Amino acid sequence: MPSRPQDAEAAKAIKANIGANLRAAREAKGWTQDLAAERLDIAIESYARIERGLSFPSYPTLMRIHTELGVTPDVLLGIGTTTVSEATATEKDQAISRISAGLRGLDGGLVNVVEELVRGLRKAGT
Repeated sequence: MPSRPQDAEAAKAIKANIGANLRAAREAKGWTQDLAAERLDIAIESYARIERGLSFPSYPTLMRIHTELGVTPDVLLGIGTTTVSEATATEKDQAISRISAGLRGLDGGLVNVVEELVRGLRKAGT
């Protein structure tokens, strides 16, 4: 049974999305394609085809992408609520985001106390 044209177009769009998100994750790490392929334990040609949106990663490769690049399959597919840049943020950036989110629920006086604490920590660290 031949596939429907819209199925082929959807697959093409999904592969392009995976490729773009994979490239963004790799670049966020500062990796070359060669290093990414090595870390993912696949041939450079296979890696390049995935990143160019010409093929799908296998399930084991998808799991290694998650382990090595820190990007979950939903982010890679572009169907999650997290973006690649959020997924690849450093631990420090993630901690700052969590702290910032926690501050939003505090009243103004407590936010000022935390701000003074941060100033004191900066002075102590310099």
